Amino acid sequence: MHRQFRIQSKQCNELQKVAKLIQDNHNKKIDSVEQHNLGNIKSIDLLYKTLDQLKSQINQQIDQLIENTNEWIKYLKEIGQKYIKYSFFDQLDNLINQNKLRELDYSTLNTEINTINNSWSQNIITQLNQFKQFELTKTCEKQLTNLNSIIQQPFNMNQLGINKFNRMNAIAINNNNSIVLAGCDNTIKVFEFKQEFLKLIQLLTEHQQNVYTLNFMKKSTQFISRSRDNQIIIQCMVQENQWICQQKLNEHQSQINCLLLNNDEELISSGSDDKKIKFWTKKNELACSFTNTDSKNQVQGLSLNEKQNRVYLVNMKCFLYQQQSNNKIKNGI
Repeated sequence: MHRQFRIQSKQCNELQKVAKLIQDNHNKKIDSVEQHNLGNIKSIDLLYKTLDQLKSQINQQIDQLIENTNEWIKYLKEIGQKYIKYSFFDQLDNLINQNKLRELDYSTLNTEINTINNSWSQNIITQLNQFKQFELTKTCEKQLTNLNSIIQQPFNMNQLGINKFNRMNAIAINNNNSIVLAGCDNTIKVFEFKQEFLKLIQLLTEHQQNVYTLNFMKKSTQFISRSRDNQIIIQCMVQENQWICQQKLNEHQSQINCLLLNNDEELISSGSDDKKIKFWTKKNELACSFTNTDSKNQVQGLSLNEKQNRVYLVNMKCFLYQQQSNNKIKNGI
């Protein structure tokens, strides 16, 4: 039995030697493979790091392109702000003294826009040449080409819906300075005045000839106008900033030269080339309650006294009517 144990122990030792031999051989294989691949892995790792740096550089270039387009937009907005900045009172002064709004210098504006667009466009095209292999680069180049075609087009004011004023003979502003009326030839142009900008919102064409007077009513959402077409027209607001004709007073036989409202807005006086002064009183609507025919000349102007109960012919001492306590009108001549 002792002899048998020695044999088994010897066999075990031999097996251990064989196992060690096999393991040593495998370890040598691992070392050999690792040594064989080490140079490749180092080279590829270096390539990886280089590609990562290239990615960073490309990202920086793309970021620079994006920043350039943002700067481009910023410059164009600054030009736009420069040209739309204005003083309302300067514009109003132009309307009153020169019968027109100060016009925008579209030629200079267009030149400045073209100069900036050309400069930035060339800059970006040069940078895009580095990415010609990308499909989106072609899209960018096409968009720039389309922009260049816009740059070359002459500036057309009608593209913005802007029309020059014809001759302007009258202007009125409502109590809260939100609506401006302008009488341009026979058309009344209604502008919304908001955040220092005038926006044309409606054209009223009830008159047939030049409009010479515009007055907002202070106690109602109405305004009154007189014209060379012998008519006085009252227009009222039916919805927000939209106006319609409410009533036409057309009893004069010639152009109306002057229009006068009393403080209560219940009496309107009008003088005409027909040498008549008409007095219009308001119940449900305005109606002619009295006509003075004593003037020997065309009536060019009328005025009210401080108490608002007498109307005078301008440059004459005589008064034309006196309003009595019962609201009846009495001839004053």
